[in-house]
Amino acid sequence: MTIYSDPISQIDIYKDNQQLIINNQINILSSGDIFTHYRIYLINISYTGLYEYRARNTFGQITYSKHINIEKQKPFIQPILNQTILIDQQFILACYASGQPNLQLKWIDQTTKQILNTSLTSPIILTLKNTKSNLYICQANNPYGEDLKYVYITIKIPAKILSITLNKTIKINLFYGK
Repeated sequence: MTIYSDPISQIDIYKDNQQLIINNQINILSSGDIFTHYRIYLINISYTGLYEYRARNTFGQITYSKHINIEKQKPFIQPILNQTILIDQQFILACYASGQPNLQLKWIDQTTKQILNTSLTSPIILTLKNTKSNLYICQANNPYGEDLKYVYITIKIPAKILSITLNKTIKINLFYGK
């Protein structure tokens, strides 16, 4: 990849939004452009996915991304971590999947079996605000198979006062209630 920036950019490399390389090696060409590369070895299906170059300097940032798949690849979804959030707090779930051809992605509410979002490209994003804990499924299908990943959202409720008693004044050594 060749880019131009002044001052010279820092190049970071991500796969499925997880940082792989900080400040990737760059070569400065005679034109003043920057050339960088990162070799991808597909050792197994977990190396497929969305790869991104993120170039940034003090004046801005630019991203270049490319999906890497294997021909006739059954769907593969990267693991998704469970989350704990506060009640009524908006949260975002991102499901990164690879597969080729014709990848179909869905977010499903496990409790109601309702499809919440669909997409033909990865990542598929789900943005919600919940009042109770719930289990969600990211599902990926294509003609070669299916993959599912489950994510549990735990809702925490901060401490709050539900009722307040009135102040009372009583005499010492007097039994209250008579």
